[in-house]
Amino acid sequence: MANMDPPARAANRVLVNHLISHFANTPEQRADLLKNTNISVSDLTRKNGKISSRDEYIFLANLTQEMGQDWVWRNPQIWKNQNFSPLDRALKNAPNCAAAMNVLTRLGHLFHSNLYFEQFEHDLPSGRMRTLRINMVPEGSDTEIGAKCVQHMTLIFIFFQLDQALNGTWKGAKIHAGPLQGVPLKIIQNIFSKAPETNTGFIGFTIPASNCEVLNQSADENIFKRAMVTIEKGASKSRQDDALKHQVRNYLAVVTQGRPNAIEVAKALGVSPRTLNRKLQTANTTFRELLEDSIKKRAHKLLAANTLSRADISDRLGYRDQASFSRALKRWRTNE
Repeated sequence: MANMDPPARAANRVLVNHLISHFANTPEQRADLLKNTNISVSDLTRKNGKISSRDEYIFLANLTQEMGQDWVWRNPQIWKNQNFSPLDRALKNAPNCAAAMNVLTRLGHLFHSNLYFEQFEHDLPSGRMRTLRINMVPEGSDTEIGAKCVQHMTLIFIFFQLDQALNGTWKGAKIHAGPLQGVPLKIIQNIFSKAPETNTGFIGFTIPASNCEVLNQSADENIFKRAMVTIEKGASKSRQDDALKHQVRNYLAVVTQGRPNAIEVAKALGVSPRTLNRKLQTANTTFRELLEDSIKKRAHKLLAANTLSRADISDRLGYRDQASFSRALKRWRTNE
């Protein structure tokens, strides 16, 4: 099944505006940064405007072309105080480092689909330690540069926020740079006055457990609570959207003749077609993709049974003619 871009978000608009204010001093420069995107001036200025992640990635690729590689790392102060999403606000105002790490590992994927966070505790001779591991998931080639920029922005921001939560005390802690080389290593060392380790194979932190519980002197408890309420609502909505995706998949799995359309399935599940399509998009799929997957599984099952002719199978699956079914089989085999 093809991957879809995450849904359009207001946070993407805030980020694009933030970067335009830093790097585009003229209308011509702004136009160069927005080329090949579907971002209009009204998208940028409208209070509730949203920008798709794909357009955000293209914008960032354009910015990389203008500013050169490693521009994200060469401008670290831009990310220190970023406030693009509820996750940013929660991390900035977490009561301690442990709380910030817990928010990232439990909810970070909702905001950064191309980053995966793991956390574990372990004992060393020096005492109990907590490790946060940040895995960078590669994106498709058409959005790879922009996605990588977002990953690196997030890394720098997390570095800054954990530094704030630890009150700048990295005694006994380690910063793991994994595959990062060159400019990123130098910037990390400049920010924290601590040389990162490059032989551990991953990006992240190993911090004494006792340090993780020290109070974050810069935290605002009210901002943290409000941000967490917003994030939890988003997490609940995401779970609901995933549940609907499974309902659609289960409904299609018991179809034996033809192919229902989205209107029929929406009615059977008690939602409007518009709601069905919107929730499936939020769950990173579409009705068409789920239907295609269902038909492919039914086709393979009928072919394996070897009790019907190709023409009969084609008719049962709702194809106009056998040639259309043959083309679908060829496409599935090519994609497998």
